[in-house]
Amino acid sequence: MLPVMDKSKAEKDVFADALARGQLGVALVDDGLTVARRLGRLSAWLPDEGEKACSAPLLLHMEESLAALKERGGEIVLPSMRAAPEAPRVTISIAWDAAARGFVVVTAPDHGGDQIDRLLASERREKQLLQQQADAAAARLRVEREKAQEEAQAAAIANERLRIAHDLHDTLVRSMVTLITQSRLIARKTNDAEARVALAMLDVQAREGLQEAREAIARTREERRDLYDLRRIVDGFSERMGDIAVTVEFGFPSAELPRETEQLFAAVLREALRNIELHAGARRVRVALAKDAGVTRLLVEDDGTGFDPSAPTPGHFGVTGMRERARLGGATLVLDSAPGKGTRVTLSAPAADAAPDN
Repeated sequence: MLPVMDKSKAEKDVFADALARGQLGVALVDDGLTVARRLGRLSAWLPDEGEKACSAPLLLHMEESLAALKERGGEIVLPSMRAAPEAPRVTISIAWDAAARGFVVVTAPDHGGDQIDRLLASERREKQLLQQQADAAAARLRVEREKAQEEAQAAAIANERLRIAHDLHDTLVRSMVTLITQSRLIARKTNDAEARVALAMLDVQAREGLQEAREAIARTREERRDLYDLRRIVDGFSERMGDIAVTVEFGFPSAELPRETEQLFAAVLREALRNIELHAGARRVRVALAKDAGVTRLLVEDDGTGFDPSAPTPGHFGVTGMRERARLGGATLVLDSAPGKGTRVTLSAPAADAAPDN
């Protein structure tokens, strides 16, 4: 019988209850280091009775230490550990009992160690979450920076084209017009037949050159409209986000919009698609352009994660920027979204005839 069992009935009852609840494990290992008795499931880390105790992973190579313990007395306390990966942490105390001619091995739960493990695991999860958030923020920043660079480059190219168009108009076209005017004036004043024929040919060639110059200017200026072409903006988004199904429903080309309206719609469309790209996690996107009852509407909707439009979003100004653009442009922006319900952006502006390019 184990020494701890040699107690009063009340003490035995408490001891038995602790064994049954897994609050304690007790074992006796004889002086030959064989497990003589094993009580309680907390002692299950020891080999079965009759087997060598030091075959247990927690007692490997401890023969000399146990022999020294037998000689000098006292106890060996093993630090907090787990007998198995999923097992609770325990502390193990080993003492030599001369009366029982064996080692008494007491195993008790180490709740403090489990709490430390939980705190460490929580800290690791928190660090992982912070790292994920930092990585996501860096990715968003990278996308926004690349987007801004692309837009700045496109704007620079468009402005350069426009400057060239102005220069052509102010130099070449005016020179051609002056040449035609002067050649016709000379033709009316000269009596030289050959000169008249030559001037007539010059007039034809000059008018052809003037027409070609004007067509070149028109083409150069039209390139600027590409910045505001809603279909091109959607196509660019679709190419970047190849795994998203994009549906386009345009009742008319955006080039038919007045220039200011087209620019407003383009700016809001870019911001709405950028928000989808960075935050929505959408699988389907629909973009529609329609005109009815004197109102032109741009609709952008997705089936993504959605959000609460009334909740503050520190550091994010996309939605605020869209609202401000709409208000300054005399338009109305309605944003319909909720967590898990996707997002719908509707921009409405008074319909009007397209303004001609100057």
